[in-house]
Amino acid sequence: MSSSGHHVGRNALWSVLNQSASQILVLIVFLVNARFIPKEDFGAMAIAMLVAEFFRQMIIESIGTTLLAKPAPDKQDYNAGFILVSGLSILSAIVVYFSSGLIADVMRSEKIGYALEWICLILLTFGLSRIHEAYLSKNMQFKKLALRSIFSVLVGGGVGIYMATEGYGLLSLIVQQLVTTFLSCLFLWVTTDWVPKPDTTRAKISELFHYAKHIATNNLSYLSSAQADVFLSGYFLGPIQTGVYNAAKRVTLAATLIVGSSIGSVSLPTLSSALKDNDHAKLEATFLGFVRFSSFLTAPIFSGMACLAFPIVAILLGDKWLDAAPALAILSIASFFTTLGQFNGNLILSKARHFLKSILAIGQAVSGVILLFLMAPYGVEYAALAYALNCILVFPVMLHLSLKIAEISFGKYWEALWPSILSSTLMSAAIFGGKYGFLVFDIILNPIAQVLIFVPMGAVIYFAAMWIFSRETILESLHFVRASLEKALFNKG
Repeated sequence: MSSSGHHVGRNALWSVLNQSASQILVLIVFLVNARFIPKEDFGAMAIAMLVAEFFRQMIIESIGTTLLAKPAPDKQDYNAGFILVSGLSILSAIVVYFSSGLIADVMRSEKIGYALEWICLILLTFGLSRIHEAYLSKNMQFKKLALRSIFSVLVGGGVGIYMATEGYGLLSLIVQQLVTTFLSCLFLWVTTDWVPKPDTTRAKISELFHYAKHIATNNLSYLSSAQADVFLSGYFLGPIQTGVYNAAKRVTLAATLIVGSSIGSVSLPTLSSALKDNDHAKLEATFLGFVRFSSFLTAPIFSGMACLAFPIVAILLGDKWLDAAPALAILSIASFFTTLGQFNGNLILSKARHFLKSILAIGQAVSGVILLFLMAPYGVEYAALAYALNCILVFPVMLHLSLKIAEISFGKYWEALWPSILSSTLMSAAIFGGKYGFLVFDIILNPIAQVLIFVPMGAVIYFAAMWIFSRETILESLHFVRASLEKALFNKG
């Protein structure tokens, strides 16, 4: 394997640690809090965070992503980004605060309004630290990002758990978010060697704002397709059922961010760098490498979650949350397509096809909202099904266009993908067959026994199948891990 491949693998693993460590901690905090906090409070908090996420994606993330997509941003570009994002984040926080009452009336929940009055503050911490995060990501300093995530989530989560056990309910969720984002912002300011200055030009600010508008459109469309299910669940079904749906989505989202999105965060700057070198072979190899590595990791995880949704919910959340299991199974399948789809979007962005990406994102958002309006009123499972159908229907369109733009054949893409899909299918069939066999012999397994039996069995079957179908994928992945560990030990020495 080439040195560039090793470099990508090492950075991907640091990015995985950045996402995985924080998401594992966030998931643990959520699972503990679920034992003490009512479903209604989780539902209200989910809607409040969705409002904050709207402004974050529209303003903060759009500017940060624009910098990541630039082949070689200079310090004036980063300064321009900081000026834009900090000013607009302050404005966003003010808007959220004064609109909290209106949103609470629309959603018919006073708790949502109360949460928004505090949650608007996290927009300030997001805005003041997003360009620092972009700078570290662009310079492949994922180790600092990983340490930031671990530190902030650990402290913020600890505060949230303590307050939850003391009976503070919704307030414990609010304080957890505020402490986590503040410490994250502080850590980035202390550890980043770039310091924002007024040294920039109007042309830089104007250029950044111009491209950020396209990214904002993409992000709005993505948010509509990815989070409209939570909003419409809250509108049609109320905070309690929204809490149930959000619980299922939190589990799948944690798995997605631990592996899928962390690799995706490396793919955009890496694809941009490959494009800068004007080397089609390098671009193709890099893109297909990301697809192969991601599908190898995520296919068994999401298919296993779908097969074992009920015991997973029973163990992680408790029996009172079992009504979230069907939604978890459905959303797990959707998460696999979402994970792969991000590489298509990043490939289009690296080719500077911002307008096309915007059109595709709008189409995905519109189709998703239509499906949700038709299906969400009938229950949590139907909301999950609408979300999954939209992901599955949009994926082949995005794939076709991204491969066409990058001049990569579908045959090569399928060659990188099919071993993990077939192996995970065989694994799933074996798990379902095993569960059916126990039922035939009237053997009832408790949730823990099901996980202890079927997870190792599924893992053995998956890796055995992968060894037969694509041995090189396993060897490359092991080489990534070994090279990264050796480099980490060498740096410590």
